[in-house]
Amino acid sequence: HPRAARPGQSMMHTDASLSLRLTDSGPRQRSPLRNFVLMSVFFSINHACVVSVLNLSVQLLGGAGSYQSGALYIAYAVTALLVSAGLVDALGPRTSLLLGTALYSGYVLSLPIALIVPPEQRVLRVAVAIVGGVVGGFAAGFLWTAQGTYFTLSAARHAAAAGVELADANAALASYFAFIFLGLELALKVLPLALLPLSSHTLQIYGKEVSEPNLIVGSLYSVLAIASIFGLVYIQDLRDADAKPAGASRDPEAGPAGSDRSGPSATEGAAHRGQTDAASDAPTTQLHAAHGEARERQTQGGASAKSCGRARGNRLTGRSLFGRMGAAAELWFRRPVVLLLAPIQVAFGVSAALLGYQVTGIMVKQSFGDQAVVVGSLLSALVSLCAAALQPVTRALTPRLGKQPIMMTGLVSFVLLAALVLCLDDTLASPPGLTVLPFYLLQGVGRACYEGTNKALYADVFGAADSPAAFSNMVLANGAASALAYFTFPSLGKAEMAISALACSALAVCSYVAAEVILRVPSARGRRA
Repeated sequence: HPRAARPGQSMMHTDASLSLRLTDSGPRQRSPLRNFVLMSVFFSINHACVVSVLNLSVQLLGGAGSYQSGALYIAYAVTALLVSAGLVDALGPRTSLLLGTALYSGYVLSLPIALIVPPEQRVLRVAVAIVGGVVGGFAAGFLWTAQGTYFTLSAARHAAAAGVELADANAALASYFAFIFLGLELALKVLPLALLPLSSHTLQIYGKEVSEPNLIVGSLYSVLAIASIFGLVYIQDLRDADAKPAGASRDPEAGPAGSDRSGPSATEGAAHRGQTDAASDAPTTQLHAAHGEARERQTQGGASAKSCGRARGNRLTGRSLFGRMGAAAELWFRRPVVLLLAPIQVAFGVSAALLGYQVTGIMVKQSFGDQAVVVGSLLSALVSLCAAALQPVTRALTPRLGKQPIMMTGLVSFVLLAALVLCLDDTLASPPGLTVLPFYLLQGVGRACYEGTNKALYADVFGAADSPAAFSNMVLANGAASALAYFTFPSLGKAEMAISALACSALAVCSYVAAEVILRVPSARGRRA
């Protein structure tokens, strides 16, 4: 039976709340956790196809693949800086995920298309590769922002439904996502190894010999990437579901109902929604505690709340999109702690480039000869395996130790990797099969931190109100660092590359410590840094 309206709450408000509850009780409604896992699986399949193509593009397309990767990273950084937060705000995270994965699939599809371009049409091949790179970079620039926003809203709903603290929900969902993400990436990275028996087979297409396994791999990645889009259709639209119920208390600085106002954030609405979902099987006081935790995380003053404004009627308009252009840069001034967290993303990007270019591209190649491609693929998969295997460990340790020791462990791993490259020769010591492992295991430990705890940290600090701009900054820092490393490392020596990565990693350690100090100061917490 519907509850009676509270004083000051209209019957229309009660009806809207009842309608929302009836929708939630439908047979197809999933728990927040199950819905988030569904999103994680299909998002990870799509992204794993992209990463696999990125790893193969230079090897299979030569110079065209290099241009493609460069175009991808440039578009990635520019999109993150200028339009990602506004686009995700205007479309909502679910629609942004669908659009981003569709464009990502276009990037994956550009590989088999470029492979079959006739050899005499080199310009066309390069054009196909560059267009694919730009499309993929544009998608990546806002896709990770959408994923981060969806993650933040899902964690708030899970906290309310399960009656746990928001920080614990952030940590748990980050660990689940990283485990799924890295596990599926591992599976798709080793897919080319299954086609090694066909390595000598070729096809004649437009008078050009094309490797049969290469074409099969490119086509299979394209099919999987496109199929994942249809899976994401079934995830819930949290922006609609988490809209703040009418009649709830508004922010003191809010304007009249129906006006552009600085109201409570989307995460508060998420907590309220989760409270409604779980009302029948959880103590009311426990749910109110989770709701209060979500509200405390999101109380950031009028300017911060305005950053969570949504386009009216869930429509993409010029005002909603361009009004939020540059939101990532605006966050630098309003929440400067985001600049102290940026070196973490830079350290990961530069460390990954160092591993790929110097260790896999030079050290492994010189030590393993003809088997370098197979060994490199296996070692790349080892990074994903190590990072995925550590997710249950970090998930168990975070409630006991907090995020700080885990973050420091990941950052120190990047420092040690750079130092190891600096100290060793280009040729691995005997036996190379063992001496090469520390490089990839260290990167695996660092990536376990980056993909899991690092994203939970952003959700803790910025919440739903600023999550589009905050995750845009994460994408921007990582993309810009990766692009810079990608273009400069070929002209640097081993020592210069290692010193660059070492300096970035050491800076990340110092800046993270500074960020934690600032966030622990009561006055800084009150201003939300």
